[in-house]
Amino acid sequence: MRRLMILVVLTVMVGAIVGVPAGAASSSVRHWYCNANDPLPMTDMSDQQMMDEATFYPDMKGPISGSDCRALATDLLAARHYASHFPTAADAVKGGFHMIVPYVEGMGAHYVGPNGIGTTVNPKVPNFLLYGGNGPNAPLVGLMWLVNSGQAPPAVGLPGGNDHWHRHMALCFVGGLVVGDGLADAQCAGMGGTNVNTSNLWMLHAWFVKGWQYRPDVFRPHVPAMTATPPA
Repeated sequence: MRRLMILVVLTVMVGAIVGVPAGAASSSVRHWYCNANDPLPMTDMSDQQMMDEATFYPDMKGPISGSDCRALATDLLAARHYASHFPTAADAVKGGFHMIVPYVEGMGAHYVGPNGIGTTVNPKVPNFLLYGGNGPNAPLVGLMWLVNSGQAPPAVGLPGGNDHWHRHMALCFVGGLVVGDGLADAQCAGMGGTNVNTSNLWMLHAWFVKGWQYRPDVFRPHVPAMTATPPA
């Protein structure tokens, strides 16, 4: 009995040290992010995004298998640990990130990392981070991956199949910042910008940062916590 108690204490201690909840690797543990039961309608998706959803993700999101749940836990915890080194936008800038999309309702401000945009997904290292405002003290609110996978989402993303990637067909850039989505060329030019074809770029948000988790669906594109007024 004493040996069993010692083993339990050691397991809890190790979990605390590495930042993994005790029992995270156990098949008996069911983490909230291994389920998806989002009550909010997806009315905030564009027509193109809804078309992509129907084309590439005909199956609804839902509970994933135990093995996928454990794999997803490993990836998300590692990704959050990486992101935890950049708790504010100022920290992100010091770490080689820079803003590419100012704060947007539902999503936050987007900062692209020093590794840029590749053609494969590293589940443990998000190449974008999301912040709750435009200022240097804006808090980290979400994780994001963006990958150049052509005219279809990445074949290998995060485990479980609930990672429904989305894209924007064209974005209006002004001075290196995105200022519009789906604008006509003339409208973008009138703002002093240039429309860029981004139909080959697929992105995935993960609302897994403590204090900003969206439990009905960790991979929802837009979340209510990112209100019209930045939370920061």
